[in-house]
Amino acid sequence: MLAQTDLNDLVYRSEIWLQSHRSLALLVVPIFLIVMPVGWSLGLGVVVSFGWMLLAPALGNRVFSRVLEWLGWDPMQVIFYVVVLSSFGAGGDYGRLAAGVGWFVLLRWRLLDLLVLPPAVRLSARLYPLPVPDQMLRAVIFSEAIRLGISLDGFPSIARWLDSDENDGG
Repeated sequence: MLAQTDLNDLVYRSEIWLQSHRSLALLVVPIFLIVMPVGWSLGLGVVVSFGWMLLAPALGNRVFSRVLEWLGWDPMQVIFYVVVLSSFGAGGDYGRLAAGVGWFVLLRWRLLDLLVLPPAVRLSARLYPLPVPDQMLRAVIFSEAIRLGISLDGFPSIARWLDSDENDGG
């Protein structure tokens, strides 16, 4: 497979997935702040970040990694926050404005990771056979191998599942 794909690209995509919990949480909380109370918005933001930390190592889709890369692009995040938080300020909703600024700082300075990372690492150790970074790289490699049509004979259970009736082709 490495003859057809650049290892640096696989590692880069893996890193995007590993950081994606922050990008996703940065995206959803302002949307939540628009449609629900501040406490619920921030609480759901923590749940999204924690849940994504647990789910992401099982994924690794190439197309979605491009979306996550875009969501993690700093200028996009800043513009999104400026627009949403400005609308809160213009409307006099200073509680939502403060919550949005606080959330942005918590995630950009990686302070939320101090809260959610330790339990996520413990749970991930139970869910996945490898440490999370290795598991994420493995998922990206599997995704790329499937995309390139490379045989997964070295991984019999996956090869059997792909050939079985349980796999609907999606």
